[in-house]
Amino acid sequence: MSNLLTIADKYGVPTILPVVKERLADEEVLKKDPFGVYIVARRWGLPHLAKRAARGLTLPKVMASPSSKDPQNFAGDDFFRLVWFMQKRGEEGKRIIRSHFTWSTDPRLDEVPCGLESHSGVEAVDFFEQLAEMIVDGFEVDPCLDTERMVKIFVDGPDPPSDGFCGNIDSNQDEYIYLFCPTQPSRMMKSLCNLASRLDHSCGQFLGIAMDGNFPA
Repeated sequence: MSNLLTIADKYGVPTILPVVKERLADEEVLKKDPFGVYIVARRWGLPHLAKRAARGLTLPKVMASPSSKDPQNFAGDDFFRLVWFMQKRGEEGKRIIRSHFTWSTDPRLDEVPCGLESHSGVEAVDFFEQLAEMIVDGFEVDPCLDTERMVKIFVDGPDPPSDGFCGNIDSNQDEYIYLFCPTQPSRMMKSLCNLASRLDHSCGQFLGIAMDGNFPA
C-alpha cells in the first residue's frame, strides 16, 4: 500500500489515497501489522490513523512487524517519536496502576467499614499488590487495557480472603472509591472502570505530545 501511494503521488492520482486510507483503517489490517500502518499513516499525513495504530503498539510488536526490517520505511523521526511515546506511556501506566491500589493510611492498622459490616484489612495490602502486578503484566502485553480485560485479570487473579474485606483510596476529586467488598462487588467494577479511564487519558496525553509536533528534543 505504501508503494501504491508512492506511485499515485508520482503520477497524480488523488483518488487512490481515500481507498488506501479505508483499507489501512480496517481492523484486520491494524491487527496484523499496526506498526506498518503507523509508518504509512505518518508518512502520508493521516494523523488520526497513525495515533490509532500507535495506541496498542509495544516494542515486541514493532520488532515483529515486517515493516521494521527495512529502515528505509521510516520517515524522519517517526520511529523515535513512537519509542518515546511507548516508554513514557509504559512508565506512567505502571505508576498509575500501582498507585491506584494503595491507601493514604495503612489498612492493616484497623478494620475498614463498608457500611454493612467491617472486615479486617490485614490481608488487603498483599491482595491488592498482587492484583496490581498482574494488571501491570497485562498492561505491558496490551497497553489498551479496558475494563473488560481488567475484570478478567481480577477474576483469574489472587483469591480474596474468604471472610472478605473492604478498602478505599482517595481519588483526584477527594472522594472514596471502594476497591472490593463481598457485600457490594460492583464497587470493584467501578474502581476498574476508573483505572481504565485514567490509563486511556494518560495514553492520549503522551500520544498527543509525541505525534502533534511538540515532541521533546
